[in-house]
Amino acid sequence: MATSKPDILIILLQKLMEEGNLLYKKGKMKEAAQRYQYALRKFPREGFGDDLKAFKDLRVSLYLNLSRCRRKTNVSPSLSVPQTVLCF
Repeated sequence: MATSKPDILIILLQKLMEEGNLLYKKGKMKEAAQRYQYALRKFPREGFGDDLKAFKDLRVSLYLNLSRCRRKTNVSPSLSVPQTVLCF
């Protein structure tokens, strides 16, 4: 993904979240969870720059949405998504 331009990356990650949200509303929990996981894997490790708050907010939303999907499907957390502590 485009990691050199934070504004483009935010748009792409938001698009993945929107796709996941649509799938969630249609009752396709597994597919929605896959979108959220994919977006979380594409997050840059560093270099947020001026868009730090936008990235943090988006990451929190993705984790919350993924959690909703897992609760609905009774799936325990897997090791495919890095387990991180969210720092504010």
